Amino acid sequence: MMIPTLGGLLAMLALARVPFDKWFKFIVPLVAKLYLAGWVFLAIVTAMNWQ
Repeated sequence: MMIPTLGGLLAMLALARVPFDKWFKFIVPLVAKLYLAGWVFLAIVTAMNWQ
């Protein structure tokens, strides 16, 4: 979702008149939080030895 060469992403940003740099500053913290949450849940499940 963050790749600037994604044609659909750039088209939707252009239709919504949102500059890429403004969108990128919004999406980076969100993606970082999602990655962090995924790593935390993965660590918890691994510690529980859940199969």
